[in-house]
Amino acid sequence: YYNYLIMLSVSGLLISGLRSGFVNLYSSYLLSNKLSELEIYNVSSLIIFFAGVVYVPIFFLVLPFVYSLNLSDIYSVFPLFILYILLTLKSSLYIAQLVSQKKFVTSEFATLINPVLPIIIYIGSTFLEVKLNLFILVSVLLIGAVSEYSYLYYKTKRILFKLNFSLNFSEIKYLKEILFLFFSSIILSLMTLVDVYFASNLSSGDVSLLLTSSKFIAFGIGVLSSSVGIMIIPYLAEAYLISINYFIKFINKVLIYTFLTCIIILTFAYFLIPEIIPLLFKSETISSLDIDYLVSYILVGLPIIPLSLIGLILSRGMISLGISKKMIAINIIALAINIVSDYFLVKEYSVVGLILSTSVVYLWTSLSMYWAIRLKTKKIKDN
Repeated sequence: YYNYLIMLSVSGLLISGLRSGFVNLYSSYLLSNKLSELEIYNVSSLIIFFAGVVYVPIFFLVLPFVYSLNLSDIYSVFPLFILYILLTLKSSLYIAQLVSQKKFVTSEFATLINPVLPIIIYIGSTFLEVKLNLFILVSVLLIGAVSEYSYLYYKTKRILFKLNFSLNFSEIKYLKEILFLFFSSIILSLMTLVDVYFASNLSSGDVSLLLTSSKFIAFGIGVLSSSVGIMIIPYLAEAYLISINYFIKFINKVLIYTFLTCIIILTFAYFLIPEIIPLLFKSETISSLDIDYLVSYILVGLPIIPLSLIGLILSRGMISLGISKKMIAINIIALAINIVSDYFLVKEYSVVGLILSTSVVYLWTSLSMYWAIRLKTKKIKDN
């Protein structure tokens, strides 16, 4: 589980950072006629190509100095893992195309394929009392990625292009903005690796429970972000093109509706989770005490879902306003807060402390981004 968690965390930095950039900028550049779809595909494919080439040496050269990894086990599955990363990144480009066309049902269904399949197989293995090794875990990830890619391949418009390393001014600007969003996302996503580092000092059982609870939280975030966070992208781009006043009213309305929806959903979840989780993990290999711990960890982590979703919407707003650079500064401070809070809270509250630390960080980023948007919109109105 430890090797798998590290691999998943590091790949998450790459995938979430680039996917966020593709999905956010595709609509903005296409709707404003800054780039054609052919130009967007060319630059994005170059980024995916170099991401795959650079990821391997970084993983093998840097991480062994930070974490105690069993490299012999990882070597045997790494080709499959790289294929999983490349397919997921290519799928991100297809999803960005669907979002720009406002085909939200198709894109939402596609984004659920990848995380849902591993969870189903994991739950099934628990019922059947089958032990999952690293090869099986990575194979399950790859199955999810292949399924997502296959579905998107037949649901999107294939654009024929050749990799062109000679970029025009607009393509270079698009590339720079992708990299800005990527590094900003990486800084914030480093929280996962920080949490894993502090969790590694706990018992192996705590690490497994943290991994399992984080999957359920991530599933909740994925469902809501795909239904709200993705849908808002083309509409925010259009709202900004209409007027700044319309943009302000639109984003405030979305934030209010999102908050109220999350409160209703999480209220039901708070009462249902203690009933559902024990049913999902009926197995002699999992003690009732561990199930109780798992339930408590998931309940403590529920606030992360609305905070993450609100932060996602606000980040979309900052991108539309052209102030994505400020997200780097906000996320650097967030990472510092995460390290300090992890250090103190894990001593006092163990795994719960790590989860609470994540909530604190997401609260900081949401408040900071909202304040940055207010300052920018006020400046635009004054001018």
